[in-house]
Amino acid sequence: VWKAQLLQEYVAVKIFPLQEEKSWRNEYEVYNLARFNTHDNILRFVATEKRGDNIAMELWLITEFHERGSLCDYLKGNLVSWTELLKIAETMASGMAFLHEDIPASRTLGHKPAVAHRDFKSKNVLIKHDLSACIADFGLAVRFEPGQSTGDIHGQVGTRRYMAPEVLEGAISFNRDAFLRIDMYAFGLVLW
Repeated sequence: VWKAQLLQEYVAVKIFPLQEEKSWRNEYEVYNLARFNTHDNILRFVATEKRGDNIAMELWLITEFHERGSLCDYLKGNLVSWTELLKIAETMASGMAFLHEDIPASRTLGHKPAVAHRDFKSKNVLIKHDLSACIADFGLAVRFEPGQSTGDIHGQVGTRRYMAPEVLEGAISFNRDAFLRIDMYAFGLVLW
C-alpha cells in the first residue's frame, strides 16, 4: 500500500500483482455494493485502475488515506486512554454491524447484502485522525444475497491467529450465520 496524492488529497493505493486479480476484483465488487461507500466506519473507496500490460500488469485499488495507519501499528507506538479505547471499539463495532447487516432496497438506494469480512484483524482496522476506526481490506469478503446459496465457499481463509477454534478444527458447516459468527470471534480477539 502506497501513499499518493490525487488532486488536493492524499489517498492510499493498494497494488495487486496480476496473480491476485481475484482478490482485487472481489474487493472492488464489495466496495461497489449499494450504500457501502456511505458508512463512516468502512474505508471509503475512490477508484480502481489497471497499469501495465500482460504479465507486468498491476491492479490498483485507490481508497482514502489515514495517516495513523492500522490499529496494530497505532498501538505499537501509542498508549490509548480508556475513553480513546471505547471510541475505537464503538466505531469498529459500528463498522462491523453495518458490514453484517442486510439492508433492503429503498426507493432511492439499492439493496446492501450482509457481508462477512473473513480476515478481520487489527491490521485491517484503520485509525482516523479523530481516533475513530474504519474497516478495510475486503479481498476475502463474501456477500450473502437473499435466497442464494453460499455455494462451496471455503471457510478456512484469512489469518490463522484470528480464526475461531471450530474453523481450525474443520468442525463447522459454513453457512451465512457461521461466517458472521466467525467474524465476531475475530472481532473479540481484536478487542482483547
